[in-house]
Amino acid sequence: MQYKKILSTKDKRVKFLVPKNINIKPKKIELSIVIPAYNEKKTIKKFVEWCKLGIKSIKLTNRAEIIIIDSSNDGTDKIALEAGAKVVKTPLRGLGRAYLDGMEFVSGKYMILGDADCTYDFRHLKNFYKNFLEGYEFIMGSRSLGNIEKGSMPKLHKYFGIPLTNFLLNFIYSSKFSDIHCGMRGITKKAFLQMQLNSQKWDYASEMLIKAIRLNLKSTETPINFFIAANNRQSVHVREGWLSPWKAGLQNLNQMLTFGCDFMFKKLFYILFFPSLIYFFYTIFISNSFLNYIFHFHWSFVFFNFLILSYLFLFFSDIIKVAYQIGLKKNVDKLVEKKIKYTFIDFIILISGILMILPTVLKYLDNTNLDVDYVRTNLFLIGLSFLLFSSIRFFEHYFFKGLKKIFLIK
Repeated sequence: MQYKKILSTKDKRVKFLVPKNINIKPKKIELSIVIPAYNEKKTIKKFVEWCKLGIKSIKLTNRAEIIIIDSSNDGTDKIALEAGAKVVKTPLRGLGRAYLDGMEFVSGKYMILGDADCTYDFRHLKNFYKNFLEGYEFIMGSRSLGNIEKGSMPKLHKYFGIPLTNFLLNFIYSSKFSDIHCGMRGITKKAFLQMQLNSQKWDYASEMLIKAIRLNLKSTETPINFFIAANNRQSVHVREGWLSPWKAGLQNLNQMLTFGCDFMFKKLFYILFFPSLIYFFYTIFISNSFLNYIFHFHWSFVFFNFLILSYLFLFFSDIIKVAYQIGLKKNVDKLVEKKIKYTFIDFIILISGILMILPTVLKYLDNTNLDVDYVRTNLFLIGLSFLLFSSIRFFEHYFFKGLKKIFLIK
């Protein structure tokens, strides 16, 4: 098979191979199908044919390209070239790295990503293209909303791994994705570059999804078909051993927590703050017992500590959120401006805290031998926590004010 070749300007080990009859630098490409492949000689020819059918169905025959990012040693690249696909030949360095290596050669405004094993149905691209035209920047394929062929997905994945990680990501980020591990997804090239992805392996999928949330990309889901791999082809997880899916799951979990610390801290704030507030207001204004159970002082000190921790979690969440936005260069000015304001509500909390601790302070000044008073003590503790919260907010005000000057955000 004769082909044209150019070398990457970033890594000389990466080569771009294009069949002789295809323009190496097309001008009017609208859609790029970008697919990493590793030893896919059993399925690659059929997959490229599927892509061509999908491209034809949306009437983009002359305005679309198929790019296989290949790290194989079984001749996958030659078969792909003969079938009419472009090939980015790159060292085997991980799935996420493959996308990063291939991006230099992508010409399309829109990209559809996936696998080359014919498990994802690339014959049907209508929903993806329609969503792109409607202005969506990130489109997740969903096997859960579509059709899953019997036997195509291991039960461990279907009934444990995917539901668990779906729940965790949606809980942390307050999102509503139904299939976060689906490899078939669409994204504009502009949004992909804006994400500044750095994951090298399986965790690229979670990083991409999380950064789509962080960047407030216009996102949606679309149902897809999922099949058993053609020609008895084994998945990469099967080829790498039983431990592979567990490693991939841990990598994705690591990404969720790494790129979502601020979301997680915000959740911890709510988990600790509201029950503590309910406890104090219940014991102060209603009763010191509930269903014949008496709340002794140690419960007040426990919930007081919960309140302090919740304030710290909220503070950490604000700091990390701004740091992430600075890294992504997204809405930094607006976000920092919002954080540096010491609002009227903060002042009201300060005054409320002073008024709450005043009865105990006056009692102490009047008589150092304080008698046991649950209401006054609980009022003192919640008032003290309010004072601490207001102090943290005051410090936060000047912290972000300084941050704005340091980064010259105008």
